[in-house]
Amino acid sequence: MTEFKIKDIVFVAIEKKMQILPARVIEKLTQESADGTTIMLTLEFPGVKDPRTVPADHNIFGSVEDAREKLLARVTKSIDNMCELARKVSQERFGSVNPGESVVQSTMSDPTADDENVFLVEMPDGTTARVRDNTNTVQP
Repeated sequence: MTEFKIKDIVFVAIEKKMQILPARVIEKLTQESADGTTIMLTLEFPGVKDPRTVPADHNIFGSVEDAREKLLARVTKSIDNMCELARKVSQERFGSVNPGESVVQSTMSDPTADDENVFLVEMPDGTTARVRDNTNTVQP
């Protein structure tokens, strides 16, 4: 965690409003207890009459660049986690990860079929389906 001093200009990410606002540190409160040390900062925002007191580790950054870098890393990690979850669910439910990827795990000729263009196809859920291959059929 970055250490801020009185009169430092900081940048606060307000996630609900999707904004980054500048503020000035006007007070720093340190509280020590058996649970550890808590640091609170009282911040003065432009255009806001009353200062706000927030935990020092509450989306407060030393520069706009630092805010951008850390927020972007956080968002990227979150999106990566969502994509990985979608990949796992797709694989478990459909046996496929990518669009257009075949869900057919194996094919074999059906020796009991009257038509040589009919195949048994084992689906990802274990069921078997009869499929007719019309790709080599000549159309009149």
